[in-house]
Amino acid sequence: MLTVARSELIDTILDEIVRTAELNDTGKGIAFVVPVEKLVGVAHFMKQTPD
Repeated sequence: MLTVARSELIDTILDEIVRTAELNDTGKGIAFVVPVEKLVGVAHFMKQTPD
């Protein structure tokens, strides 16, 4: 799975992935964060959503 998110949401999203996929259990997989410096082709991603 590949997820692109704003930096302020990363901890919340990663915590939920770990919980839901039970990644703290041996053999369940891994999750990691890679910074994205440039992104093209996803115009709706750049729009600010109302809080």
